[in-house]
Amino acid sequence: MRYLIITLVLCSISLHAQNLQSVKTFYSDVYKADLLAKENRNTEAILAYEDAFTQIDYIHHSLLFKVLRLARKTNDKPRIKSYSKRLKRQKKCPPQNKPLLKTIDSLLKQDQIYMKSKYFKAKKYCIQCESDVLCDKTSKKYLSSKELSTIQAETFSSNIQHLLKLIEQHGYIGEEMLGTNHAYSFRVQIFHFDTDTNNVVLGPILEQALIEHKLTPLMYSLAIDRHLFQTTGRQIYWTSSFNTDNPNLSEQEIANVLKLREDIGIFGSDFNFSQDGNGKWRINNTYGSFY
Repeated sequence: MRYLIITLVLCSISLHAQNLQSVKTFYSDVYKADLLAKENRNTEAILAYEDAFTQIDYIHHSLLFKVLRLARKTNDKPRIKSYSKRLKRQKKCPPQNKPLLKTIDSLLKQDQIYMKSKYFKAKKYCIQCESDVLCDKTSKKYLSSKELSTIQAETFSSNIQHLLKLIEQHGYIGEEMLGTNHAYSFRVQIFHFDTDTNNVVLGPILEQALIEHKLTPLMYSLAIDRHLFQTTGRQIYWTSSFNTDNPNLSEQEIANVLKLREDIGIFGSDFNFSQDGNGKWRINNTYGSFY
């Protein structure tokens, strides 16, 4: 029995690695097509994109648009017509998913109300006051800030619980379920799950979405990095452009980050840090291919 369990675990690990490798392979092929397009080898690039597309079931709209743009350059009328129709069709939420979209949109309305600057200013003041022994915790400013901060936190927590229940039912809800015009409604709320600081809850969900091509590599890395940065000040892929203290990454550490990016499908990227007038450091990213 013990050996059976060990075998099953090893098989599971192997399968997981294969799934991530398939993501890397797909986006590597897309990047090769990008390089052909940059060299104005447009017909070759179109064929390379389409060859890559055969590897997966649903093609993200940003990738379809790459082919449409090249088809227009080459005046390839059949492809212009085909890809234009496909992109138009993908914009819309499928009729069977409109009740799901309605639920997500209602949660988004609440989310956006509490994204206003006054709530974040209140939260920032509370954190500063609570770390200062001389700050008056009975003052009107502190109490009103605490109330706003608490309301925001409770709303975000409630909304994320609703979203997690939806994920249990449907898996990650990407543009293939909601349409290109509405996918943002779900994704932005997932990004706001900042209490999941070590990606304990969302990490496996987002990774599975990446493997299933429901989430692009860049959107995956942005979500992972954002949640880590909120408490640790560090990132894995360094794709989230928050101001930070000087991270002091060595050349080897930067090379390691770029390798990690390629492992999830981000190719041809680079980054550096610059300091603003307030002494904070900002991450400057460039991407060989933006998805």
